[in-house]
Amino acid sequence: MTRCLYIRAAYQAKLFAGLVAARDFKINLNACEASVFLNASTNIWKNYTLHPSIDWRTKIEAATAAINVTNADLKNKALQVATYGTFVWIEGQSQIPKIEQAVKDVPCKNVLGLVISGLPYHECLPIEVKPPMEPYSYSADYIDPIVKILKSYPNTAFALIIEPGVVGNVVPNVNTSSCKHVVDSYRQNVPYALRNLNLPNVVMYLDGAHGGLLGWRYILKSAAQELADTYKAAGSPSQFRGLATNVAGYNSWDLSPGEYFADPDAEPTNEAHNEKRYILLLGKELQKTGMPRHSITDTSRSGVQGIRKEWGDWCNVNGAGFGRRPGTDTCDEWADAFVWVKWGGESDGTSDATSRTYESFCGKVDAFQPSPEKGEWNQAYFEMLLRNAKLGTKYQPC
Repeated sequence: MTRCLYIRAAYQAKLFAGLVAARDFKINLNACEASVFLNASTNIWKNYTLHPSIDWRTKIEAATAAINVTNADLKNKALQVATYGTFVWIEGQSQIPKIEQAVKDVPCKNVLGLVISGLPYHECLPIEVKPPMEPYSYSADYIDPIVKILKSYPNTAFALIIEPGVVGNVVPNVNTSSCKHVVDSYRQNVPYALRNLNLPNVVMYLDGAHGGLLGWRYILKSAAQELADTYKAAGSPSQFRGLATNVAGYNSWDLSPGEYFADPDAEPTNEAHNEKRYILLLGKELQKTGMPRHSITDTSRSGVQGIRKEWGDWCNVNGAGFGRRPGTDTCDEWADAFVWVKWGGESDGTSDATSRTYESFCGKVDAFQPSPEKGEWNQAYFEMLLRNAKLGTKYQPC
């Protein structure tokens, strides 16, 4: 019996037995023949490959077609990039249907990566601005529908990154009145997400920011405590593996001496000069709390270093290149895998200072210009990432 026929037969058998309602059980014809059970106490990336979603492949194929026909080398690099797995971003309620599209062709040995990013507040406000009421219920309108979808695909494996871009604001501003709405929302909502997304076919990583944000000596312990408190408030979920670092960032994995933009002769106040160093330092603090400390690191745009004027520059950094390919060759017991989370070519934000969404970081001298609105495709930036890519780089053996 072929896999497709087997799945259909199993589905029909469950229906006849009254074990599942037709509306609650969906078929991915490429999925496993039985329900998936991920063991979050192990490195699941040793057995699963990050899936290149339909939308990712389609977008890269279109971008490849737009490259000048005379540039065969760049076109070949682009087609290679299309085969690499990436996470699918679910930013708010309106993007929840993207899960149904992405899950359609995930084979049994692949895991579909999803970025769960639905908190209504990510950033602090000017002190004189009063934050509005939350526009929707994070639990009922965002997390619960996602849980329902994931439950309806029990034969597909999912890896989740929970709420990137928030804890890096929460920890440094925990006692700041202008950030109270972010802190309160994070502490109330993220444990709910971790608790309810704790499904057998899911492995979860909580966003852990990066070394340039939370690796500072004065804040490292409080960062670890905030993360551990979130994990424990969720009931220490069994499918929780650890942290995701450098999400949509540009930090190096193991550059030595690494990035540090202070006076090199001054006493270092941040020893997390690369992400490998960061997960080691933060992990030592997490170990004291009992929280799992394994990690995945986003290497999608970290192929070139020394191109930022300041460590905190995050918007469409000029001169960047695709970084280490997704895989488990981390040579680090605490680092599960390199992953591509940010879609290289999608803008971090607009460089148009007249736009209502403009942020000053997108107009800095080390930011690529012109750049469109956040999330829109920038073909010129994509081609730059290809030209500067380190896809074939041979790294030091473990």
